[in-house]
Amino acid sequence: MWLNLHKISVFLLLFIVTQALNAQGIDEVEQLIKNSEYSEAIEQANHQLNNAKNLVDKARLIQLQADAYYYLNDIDKSLQYYQNAIDIHEQISPKSILRYLECVSHAGFCYRELGIYDKALLQYLIALKLAQNLGDSTEIAGQYANLGLIYGKLGDIDEATEYHMKAYNIDLALKDTAGIGFDLRNIADLKITLGDYAEAIEDIKESIELLELSSGNPNSLALRQGVLGKTYLAMNILDSANHYLNLSLTQHLDMNDSIHVALRRNDLSQYHLKTKEYERAITLASQARQYLLTKDETLHIAATNLTLIKAYLAQKNARMALQISRENIALCTNKQLLVELRDTYKLQSQAFKLSNQPYDALAALNSFQQLQDSIININNKKAVSLLEIKYEVYKKEQENELLALENIYNKEQLASQRTQYILTAVIFVIILISLIVIVWVIISRQKLKQKLLTAEINDLRNQIKVALEGDTSGLNIDKLNKELENPLTEREAEILNLALSDMSNSEIAEKTFVSVNTVKFHLKKIYDKIGVTSRKEALQFAIKSGR
Repeated sequence: MWLNLHKISVFLLLFIVTQALNAQGIDEVEQLIKNSEYSEAIEQANHQLNNAKNLVDKARLIQLQADAYYYLNDIDKSLQYYQNAIDIHEQISPKSILRYLECVSHAGFCYRELGIYDKALLQYLIALKLAQNLGDSTEIAGQYANLGLIYGKLGDIDEATEYHMKAYNIDLALKDTAGIGFDLRNIADLKITLGDYAEAIEDIKESIELLELSSGNPNSLALRQGVLGKTYLAMNILDSANHYLNLSLTQHLDMNDSIHVALRRNDLSQYHLKTKEYERAITLASQARQYLLTKDETLHIAATNLTLIKAYLAQKNARMALQISRENIALCTNKQLLVELRDTYKLQSQAFKLSNQPYDALAALNSFQQLQDSIININNKKAVSLLEIKYEVYKKEQENELLALENIYNKEQLASQRTQYILTAVIFVIILISLIVIVWVIISRQKLKQKLLTAEINDLRNQIKVALEGDTSGLNIDKLNKELENPLTEREAEILNLALSDMSNSEIAEKTFVSVNTVKFHLKKIYDKIGVTSRKEALQFAIKSGR
């Protein structure tokens, strides 16, 4: 026995030590990520995975690797690791819902970054359900915001608006200043898409004010000022557009955020196009394009090329407009940027007209129209795909609800069975106690009857003994006194007993240490009390009354 206890103690000690070491290893990986040492974090996580003893630790380590790959800008790798972590979480019971939610939501973010919006939508819908199960209002608001962004990307403005408003209402109830500002920024983007620029500007301004109140990060502030500048530009309120775009550019320069510096320069290039400062427009767009080419930012390069083509067309420089348009067509065709490709063909058609090449202009225009039709078809397919995704999610939700109902039913069945077992046990105990009480009462009555019967028998024996042998020691004086109006005293009772035992007056006097006359006096008084005149009558009375 002692040997077994020793083994158990050693096992428990090893288990505790192992758990502590695993927790320490995870903490080390988290710290490396906080210190921006992402490659080291991935290596350390790999090492810890070899020693991980449970699925929870494995899922957490893989999730941390996914985080590190994301910060290293390897979105594909990050997505792969998030999916691996999700697969492990689905094997864990009960699930760590918060960690599972993080992995699903981050996977959605990766899909969004990669432009795979249908899969991003599915991930965010699952994440929303997990957040609702968790009952965390902040997480629910976050998932509503994510869904709003995705529906916006898919062109479903109504759904996007609904989800952004849901997020906004929750953040408003929570008085989450940063969250409200973020929601207003998203709502403003939708209004810009719909052309409601005036309302969008009000939302962006309020968003900026809230960000400044909550001491938000400078990057968010610069981005929102950039959006405000572009919105003023779309409204042709050029002074305000110039002010906010330059303010945003300055802040991005201060933060060494080169990509957004390039984007703001492209926005300012469009501003200078509107003010007919074409050389300045070309200079800014060229600077932006030159930097973006070093970073392989395809989508932004295509947008900058479009700005340059417009600037060259405005300058009547058909040669440069055609050169940039050909480069952009090659780029957009390679990366399948259909919208940018369509817009490039439209501008190229204008460049061919400017260079007096009508057939080439017509061919470019035909390409533009074909792409326009293709984009419409693609959008229709996206709408169908969106409905299919909603149906799949709905189906999954129904399956989950059925499983939940089955679990509830099974729990209720178990609870009902337990109740029946408990009720049966209680009834059994009550019956058992009742039987014990009944048996005890019966036995107690039997004992009492036996005791009374024994007392009666003993009384009869005493009476018989007195009657046959003249032995009055067993007479019950108390019973006799109950028959009398004037009870006997202790002394009288003693003398009566002695008298009935056939002692003479002298023997009684000697026994009680009194004179013979005193004995006679007592006997006379006793006879008077019991209403007799002799010892014989007194004996008969005593026997009769003592029964």
